[in-house]
Amino acid sequence: MAVTRCTLVSMLLLALLPRFGEAQATPKVTADLVYGHKDGMALVMHVFQPSQPNGAGVIQIVSGGYVSEWAPAQPYIRGLQPYLNAGFTVFTVFHGSSPRYSLVHAVSDLRDAVRFIRSRAADFSIDPDRVGAFGASAGGHLALMLATTGEDGVVGSADPLRRAGSRVAAAVAISAPADFQEPDSILAVAVRRGGVDQAGASRLRPALTFDASLRGAMSPVQQVSRDDAPTLLIHGEVDLLVPIDNSQRMYKVLQANQVPSEFVALADVGHGTAATPTARQELGTLTARAVTWFEKHLAGKKTR
Repeated sequence: MAVTRCTLVSMLLLALLPRFGEAQATPKVTADLVYGHKDGMALVMHVFQPSQPNGAGVIQIVSGGYVSEWAPAQPYIRGLQPYLNAGFTVFTVFHGSSPRYSLVHAVSDLRDAVRFIRSRAADFSIDPDRVGAFGASAGGHLALMLATTGEDGVVGSADPLRRAGSRVAAAVAISAPADFQEPDSILAVAVRRGGVDQAGASRLRPALTFDASLRGAMSPVQQVSRDDAPTLLIHGEVDLLVPIDNSQRMYKVLQANQVPSEFVALADVGHGTAATPTARQELGTLTARAVTWFEKHLAGKKTR
């Protein structure tokens, strides 16, 4: 979730800026590639292919408050440069946005994006079993959903997307909500803590308004099993909108199920903000942490 439409998306992109001295490889860019349709509208992604691919791909989930605000491809390149330099093909994915669509629809869209990427893996020169996902805030929740609820493809299906399946092989989730059993309580606590005002809570409410019977299914902390994707969790210790205990509980359950996982707590960091220069420096390490995680679990080897 986010106080503004894409606060955490913007924070993440700033944190992903390459360090001085890094080589700036020029990627091949495919903008607005259609991966599906919803109510007569196209669902799109931008694809960035590095000059020296390592055969793995990562999905950047564009979502703040479950608003997936479209932007042209070119401005993304600078923020994604560390991934491209490491050889990852990057898929910047946009989903159906709140307030028209709830988080349930966003989860469905991201699953279809994974299926599309895996079904077209040869076109992107990647291994379909070496695809990861990362996101922040709402995007982090969606990354966790991909990590914990992915399905294998249906052998013999007439639909090539269903044959591909929706599994990812690694995930990075920053400031991610992990439990939606009580969505109204989530907003009430955020307002009480000062993480969002009443107007902001009203903007967030449509995304969290969905069939109550699906609350457990939309809560990654309740979906963990031993075959889930290796997951890196990063969270600010003074996050007033999405409390850090979301990632703490998620990490505990991942560890209990022997899923490869790490948890990084950032001191003096809130929901996309840092209180001190040291904290801002910590935010600036998010790229290196994510790239290292994906290199460990995706690059150079099959994961399934």
